[in-house]
Formats: sequence, structure tokens, C-alpha cells
Amino acid sequence: MDHFFYTGKEIVLHLEEVATAFQTLPPSDAPICFKRAVIGLGSQCALSYCENNIPAEVYKAFRDEIADHYWGTPGRWDSHLALHRVTEDNSLQCLDLARYYNFDGVGQDYSQERDEKSKQIDQLHPDVVNSEQGSKNITTGASSESHERKLVVGIIQREGSRRLINDEAFIQALVKAGFRVKWMTFDHGCGIAETAYLLRDVQVLVSPHGNAIGTSLFMPTSDPIPTIISADSTRYAESWFKFTTTVLAQRFMSAVCGPSNYPDEVTKAQCPHVRDSDLAERYLKHSQLVLGLPPSMVKSDKEKKSMSQGQIGKMIQSHRAYVKSHPEAKALAEKEFEELLGPEASTTLYNKYGESTFGFWELYWKAMPRYLDVPRLVQFIENRQNDWMRERQEAAAGGRQPSDDMAAYRSFMEYVRKGQICRIGGWNDCAEIQQRNIAGPLTAYGRHSIDNIAQWGEPTSESQSLLQGVETYKDWPFAATS
Repeated sequence: MDHFFYTGKEIVLHLEEVATAFQTLPPSDAPICFKRAVIGLGSQCALSYCENNIPAEVYKAFRDEIADHYWGTPGRWDSHLALHRVTEDNSLQCLDLARYYNFDGVGQDYSQERDEKSKQIDQLHPDVVNSEQGSKNITTGASSESHERKLVVGIIQREGSRRLINDEAFIQALVKAGFRVKWMTFDHGCGIAETAYLLRDVQVLVSPHGNAIGTSLFMPTSDPIPTIISADSTRYAESWFKFTTTVLAQRFMSAVCGPSNYPDEVTKAQCPHVRDSDLAERYLKHSQLVLGLPPSMVKSDKEKKSMSQGQIGKMIQSHRAYVKSHPEAKALAEKEFEELLGPEASTTLYNKYGESTFGFWELYWKAMPRYLDVPRLVQFIENRQNDWMRERQEAAAGGRQPSDDMAAYRSFMEYVRKGQICRIGGWNDCAEIQQRNIAGPLTAYGRHSIDNIAQWGEPTSESQSLLQGVETYKDWPFAATS
């Protein structure tokens, strides 16, 4: 494991992708599951691989091996950190930039000097044990009414595209409610070990959609059943991590905050329309959409399909030059630009410019900054706290440990039966995902044979008992009562 887990570099698959010293190819003797599954910023999964039905225990074995390697051997983690402090690579950036709130010894103040901050962040197990004696909100001084520690909520911020606008307000609301909060960013570098370290005690993960949600692989498997909340836009979502969460026995929620389809006026006030002109202008420069043209100059989609890429490129240059040199076209372009970024998709612009309009919108809607619906999310996480207490009570009543894998899988299947493991906003593919990875003929909770991959997922007596009655699928409502 040393030759790839110990480096802390970004793993890429092709030589042409090695653009910086932070990137490296996997070694030739790396197993295929590593080459195809763990690429990107340390822990992301490739789309083609993650949507295959890999047994749940394979993911668990991968996570456990990393934990055993770094934290099962005394001194290994400390020596790893010391080595990378000396080499000054980027793999520790995510540790240095992480913020902790309501954790013992850290509290709300994360503005310590660098040396002191590093000691707190680099400790082996900061405040991960759930005290049976009750806990205290470090910020407010109030004791927990449930006499149990509150959940650890991880927040991943993206500093470029898909930025969470009001993450600070979300943090303060969570802290006030007594939750422990860990704010993270992977934009400046993070190795596999560092990613696993940051996620190893996160029980609810909130992140904009995208590769960073793949870090949920390193979340605890039980006590409680993990919950992933993807901060989506109303018109763009991605699918690969939704497949993975069902294999990892994790609950997945797509949380949308505007700019349309508001359930009530309160939500509308929490989720104002976002308009990012700078982002839109960057994408317009790389799209086929040129605004401000008179109808006579606009080519239809059918006409453009008959043109070569070279012809289209020359046409775009000609159109941009026309708009730049004609004041009336420039004024029209500014007006259409405002309409292009409006809260609703403009049928007028689509009817005029065709598919190139949607080509721009897809890029812009994917990358645009977004708000979090703070009150609803905090209430939703409060409900997950209640679920956790119930899971522990049921495990105790059955004479099981809450951290037992099979007990966790049984708790997860109960949520499947209740229709409380998957919600994907306007994209209703929860049933397809659950059928494929849970109740289908090659379930992720079935057989795992190292010698014969063709047998992966075949039912066993244990899996048949586990999945009994799992056949009806419901979309998990994102409401205060859910």
C-alpha cells in the first residue's frame, strides 16, 4: 500500500493528465479496482466503475484497509504527516484549511495560530467517541436534552464553481442547535489518507453535487446510518454518487434551494435567485451561443448539423465580430444576456437560438453558485438525530452493537422499506437505483467471490433474509416531518 496510499498525490489514469507535481499515475501493479475506482482528488470514483454493481463488502474492505494502514499501526499517521510537512506537497492542504466547530478542545473559535491549529487538526481522534454521559454545546453552554452527543455534520465547500453562498449561516445554525460541524475544502489538494482522515467521523455530509461526494466512501458505516445531502440546482443533477450511496448503505437526499418551484413563501425568501454574470460570460466565450444577432443571421440546428467544426468556428467568430461592431446588436445582446440568466428558462431565446442555448445553460446551471435552505436543512438533520437515537435503542433491544455491519444493513433496509433512503429532486430515478443495487438479481448485498467476479451479487441465505420485503420504492420527501 505504501507506494500509492503514502504519496498523498492525485491519481490520474493517463499520462497527458499529469499536469502538476500533485498528480501521478497509479503504479503498474495496482489492482484494477484501485486504478478505476479511486481517481481525482484522492478518493473520487470513476463514473463507469461506480455505476457497476460492486458488493458492499468490497467498499468496506477498501475503507478498512486504509484505516488499518494509517491508524492501526502506532506512529504511522504521525510519521506520514511529518514526511509531508517536510516535502511541502499539497496533500495536507485540506487538513490545514479544515475548520472544526463544537468539537471538544476546539469550540467555535478556529482562528488559532497555525502551530496550535495544526496540533488540533492533526490529532489522531479528535472527539469521535459518543459519550453516554451526555454532551454540552460548547458555543451556548447548554446540555443536550437527549443526553447524547449530536451528529457530526461535514460541509464541503467548492471555491470555484458550485460555491455554497451561505455556508457560514448554515454553520452557525448547526452550531446553535448543538451539532458538531466540520468545514472542508479539497480545492487546494488532499491525499487519500487525508481524505479518509477528515471523513472518518462525519455522519451527515453536505456538499454541492460532484466528485467530492465520493468522499462519503470513508464515512462510518453505522451508528448512525450515514446521510448524504447533495446541494443541487433545480435544473442540473449528476447520478454516479447516487448509485454508490445505495451500495454503501447510505441515505441520499437531493436538496434544492431555488430558483423556482418554491413550496412556500418562507422557502422563497431563503432561496433567492442567483445570477452570476462573470461565470456566464466565461462560459459564453467557450460556447456556440452568440447573443444579439438579427434572426436572419441565426442558423437553425439542422443547418449547423450539416456544417463542419471548422465552418462553425468561423461562423462564431464572424457573429461575434458583427455584434461587437454594431451598437444595436450589442444592445440586444445585453438585453438577451439578462434574459438568459433569469430564474426561468427562456423559451424566446431557445426558439431563436436552438440547442446552443441549452448547451450554455447546462454548463451554467451545473456550475452556478447556490444557496442552502438553512431552516429546512437544520430541521432535516435534527430528524436524522432522532433516527440515530432510535437505531441505538433498537440495536440495544436486540442485543446488538450499533456498529455491527449486519445490524447496520438491517437498519438501512428498514429505511428502504419506509421510502427514506433516496430523494433526487425532479429526477425520479430512485426506484431504478434501488432496484439495481439493492433488490435486483445482482444485489450489492449478495455474494462476493474473489475467485469468480461473475458470481458477485448472487443471493445468499443471509442476503435473502436481509432483503425480504424490499420491493416497493418511494421518493423520500424533503420536509420537516421526514
